[in-house]
Formats: sequence, structure tokens, C-alpha cells
Amino acid sequence: MALDTISWIGCGKVGQTLARALQQAGYKTGAIICTTSDHAKKAVQFIGGGTPGSDAVAALDSANIHFVTTNDDAIRDVVARIVKAVPGSLQRHYFFHTSGSISSEAFKPLADKGAHVGSIHPLQVFAEPEKALETLPGIYYAIEGSDKAMQLALQIIEKLQGKLLLIPTGRKVLYHIAGVFVANYLMVLIDLALHIMEDMGETQEDAFEAFLPLMVGALQNVESLGVAESLTGPVARGDAETVERHVNALKALRPEVREIYQCLGTEAVNIALRSGKISREKAQKLRALLNPTAETIH
Repeated sequence: MALDTISWIGCGKVGQTLARALQQAGYKTGAIICTTSDHAKKAVQFIGGGTPGSDAVAALDSANIHFVTTNDDAIRDVVARIVKAVPGSLQRHYFFHTSGSISSEAFKPLADKGAHVGSIHPLQVFAEPEKALETLPGIYYAIEGSDKAMQLALQIIEKLQGKLLLIPTGRKVLYHIAGVFVANYLMVLIDLALHIMEDMGETQEDAFEAFLPLMVGALQNVESLGVAESLTGPVARGDAETVERHVNALKALRPEVREIYQCLGTEAVNIALRSGKISREKAQKLRALLNPTAETIH
């Protein structure tokens, strides 16, 4: 059986985006399995192919490659249903999921039946499938799994015009934590900044418009110069007086905001010191301001 048909189980934003991209790249689309028939029909319409359905087990008859793109907590349920319904071998089947934090170990019951298993996590945000589709070429995909699954994963990523990021199976959750920091928690920092401006009387919309060039410029600097060289601001200058004013002013805000500032400020001190932007003496003074109750570290 040729490895040219893919079924999609739990076809939400990620599944729809990848399914459409892979169909356009030459793969055939088998069953599109969703919790409701209406959802499945809408997914088929967006993808431009496939057969709508609601039974994950039925997907096995429609393809030999299967992407489980459900929420993370539903992956094991899908696996359990398939294992229970299929008494025989699965050695001609390949299973991938797209979770960033869960490894292919979630597919172990399928692997025990002979299936080739792995995970392919696209390092991208999928707020809207239509927009996500435009940004797919050139993004990285983190992969791990069995040897044969990885061979197929390489072919799939090549079809998607993607780049490869190999992740050790046992440490995949750390990779996901890193992704949360650079994508999800970046939104948290922006939200904190906008609320600070709102407390001053500015609208969040005006504040965002004012800060957007600053944020874009910072990321452009990281792209061209790297993290350490792109670090600017009072910590990078060793400006203890400004940091002290910040710490005092933060007393008027929620304690959580002050703690976040102090934690990030301390990490900024570490970066500035490692890169030679500030001396050890200045770093010590800044740390004392940011963590006044901490013991002095020499």
C-alpha cells in the first residue's frame, strides 16, 4: 500500500491547516473525523477533500497514515478506542500527533500492535487556519518517534516546505515549555504593559499602537543581532537609579506585577553580565535592588 493517503482525527485548526497544505502538496485525504458531523463537513470543505465522519476507528480503513490532531488530553482516548476495536496487527499503519508537550509514548499501545508512531509539532501559532496556511512554508517542525515514522516525517515536512528540529523523546516537554515562553507568555507581558498604560488613563488600543513599533523593532534586532546584543534598557546600561525608581513605583501596582518585573530584571542582569554589557559590580548592585531580601551572591 502506497504511503499517500492521510486521515485526520480531531480536525481542528491545526489539523485543517496541515491537511489542506498536504493535500495541495500531493497527498490524498482520507477520513476527516470530528466530534460532530457538522464540524467534520466544515473541515472537509476547508481542506477541499476527504470524507466526513465521527468514528476514529473508521479512519483506519480510509488511509495508512493517521494524524491525531485532537486536544492533548484526548489523544489517549483515541488510542484506547482504536486498540480496543482492532484485534489484529497495525504494522502497515503510521500514527502521528501534533502535540508540543506529549511525546510519541502516548502511542505505545499502537506501537505494541506493530504501528509506526511519532509526533510532528509545527512551531507556529494557528489562530486562523487560512492565515496559518500562508505562513507554513519555512517554519520548523519538531519531530520524534520510531525510525520508520521519522523517515516518513521527513518526507512530510519536505512536502510542507518546512525545516527540521529533532527533539529527544524523553525531553519533549522542555521543548514545549520553551515554546510557551517565546509565544504564549509574550502575550502575557504585552497584556501587563497595556494594563499599566490603562491605569495611567490611556486606552489599551492607543497604548498598543504606540508600543507596536517598539516590539517589532526588538524582535527584528533579535533576528539580526541575537538576544544578548539586542538587550537594551536600564539593566543593559547598568542604570541602577532608574531600576530603583521602577522598583519603588511598582509598589503601587499588584504584587504579582512587581514580582514578574523583579524576576525578569534579574534574568536581564544575567544576560547583560554574560555579554559584557555591565561589570560584576554593577550586576551585584542591580541584583540587590531587584531582590532586596536575597542573600548577596559573590
